[in-house]
Amino acid sequence: MEGWYAGNVEDGDLTRPTVSEVHEALRTHRVLLSHFISDTPMDSGWGPSPLYPDSLLRVLNRQCPGGICCSTFCAADEPRGGVNVAGSVGVLLRPASDRSVLAAAPHDIGSVYKDGVRWFRRPPKAVSKDDLSNSIEQRAADQWNEWIVDDYVPIGLIILERNGFSVGTEKCQGLAEDFGYPVYQIHDGRLVRLHGDRWIPADQADLYP
Repeated sequence: MEGWYAGNVEDGDLTRPTVSEVHEALRTHRVLLSHFISDTPMDSGWGPSPLYPDSLLRVLNRQCPGGICCSTFCAADEPRGGVNVAGSVGVLLRPASDRSVLAAAPHDIGSVYKDGVRWFRRPPKAVSKDDLSNSIEQRAADQWNEWIVDDYVPIGLIILERNGFSVGTEKCQGLAEDFGYPVYQIHDGRLVRLHGDRWIPADQADLYP
């Protein structure tokens, strides 16, 4: 892979933020961490990308060696038309270990996935707590940032209405039943969770204890 650098999640020489530091950064900035089933293949580069629902199931079943591309966003971002994410259907993730975050930047990092390896345009480097904050605070208003996340727990589905894509309550009920995870949306700049046939307020901080 000339011109590319292989990411190695087992590389003990590169420090990573602790899981408590990661959760703290997400709570402090009141952002959600999600991998979106993108409008275009964001994590392939070579070879065919899995299609929905296989792409969603792969993330939910944690069948993503080498890490997956994620972005952080807050409820106030959604009215801008979804420019801070790369899709409409996403999986909300909770980092699970001190080796969860492999990379973080306020812009698209530039990586591809091939044969079980995440390849980067630049050599992988250590990630600090400040890198997490900078990736959130320095993100352009009309762009997405990027975290590469490996060890994680799926905690729900997030459905955004953007670019003419809209899913009603009945369809969201079907998604919750089909995939077995709670479903969230953004209503009037607030995070809400589907409870039966109605939407109730949800607290972002509860997702990252």
